[in-house]
Amino acid sequence: VVEPGVTKGCTGMDAADFLMRHNSGRTAGPVASCASSGERARILLAVETCLPGSVSSTRGGGETGTVVYDEIDSHVGGSAGVKVARMLSKQGRSRQVISVTHNPTIAALADHHIRVERRKAE
Repeated sequence: VVEPGVTKGCTGMDAADFLMRHNSGRTAGPVASCASSGERARILLAVETCLPGSVSSTRGGGETGTVVYDEIDSHVGGSAGVKVARMLSKQGRSRQVISVTHNPTIAALADHHIRVERRKAE
């Protein structure tokens, strides 16, 4: 969906929204307001996997060497977790990928692991 007043330039549209709906009878809404943080992370991963550099280069004015995904494993398990892990691994071949995950399937394909623990203050 193209926002009103946005014009097409020589490099394409300057702004666009992706719409999603959770069920067939529901109204579609912008991903930014309808999707959970995990769903947004997986949508970005899918777009970045299909069109490398398209998402990571949209912020900060240029190509980035690191992409961070938080909660990408939220409500994902089984074969879907394996697919997410493979997509992260593929993306990791061309840039550094940091993924905060609780899913052992996703962590298993990582080259390096960092354990972070929350502790009570003394």
